[in-house]
Amino acid sequence: MSVIAQLTLESPILRETLRAEPEVRLVRVQQSTFGNDPGRLMFWAESDDLDAFEAAAEDDSSVSAVVRLTRSGDRSLYRIDIADRCAEQLTYPTLVELDIAVLHAEGETGGWNVRFHAPNRRSLQRYVETCRESEISVSVNYLYTKRDVEDGETHLTDSQREVLALALEEGYFDIPRGTTTHELGEHLDVSGQAVSERLRRALRNSVAQTLEEERLSSSPE
Repeated sequence: MSVIAQLTLESPILRETLRAEPEVRLVRVQQSTFGNDPGRLMFWAESDDLDAFEAAAEDDSSVSAVVRLTRSGDRSLYRIDIADRCAEQLTYPTLVELDIAVLHAEGETGGWNVRFHAPNRRSLQRYVETCRESEISVSVNYLYTKRDVEDGETHLTDSQREVLALALEEGYFDIPRGTTTHELGEHLDVSGQAVSERLRRALRNSVAQTLEEERLSSSPE
């Protein structure tokens, strides 16, 4: 039975850049390899200071070349050539081998948050094992199968559920907003940035589950 999973990977690709520019958000578009060449990665970068991002990417030891393809406001589409030093830690060939599809991937300070579709749990397990053998840290944010969705299971962590409930109660989703992430953070004794990250992950998980439920309900058995 197929599996949908979201993992956080501490990939070496652009790790130094994400640490140097913590406000930037990367959204993967495509990755490819060429023979023994580590390959290329295409992604959108969103930041208030794209010039600083580009400078950091050009100095990143995981990158051999940076090319800006187009720019629109505070985001640009980039292509990078991956440095040879990262070849042994790249897991893209394993994804292809195991028929695992990348549905969505975002790069942030804490690593790459990636949503996968795997043909079965064993394939996903093999992929996680490959990551760990390559010394890539992996955290499983959620994982569910078609049967899980049919049974109506929820895939929010306790902290995500807590912050969503508080945000709804305090009017964060109202127009105009009745509170801020900073104020929510004071309730939870965490920073406003932590609240923002939890909300984003919680909303992403909820939306992903809703869309998957719709897809499954419209798909033939």
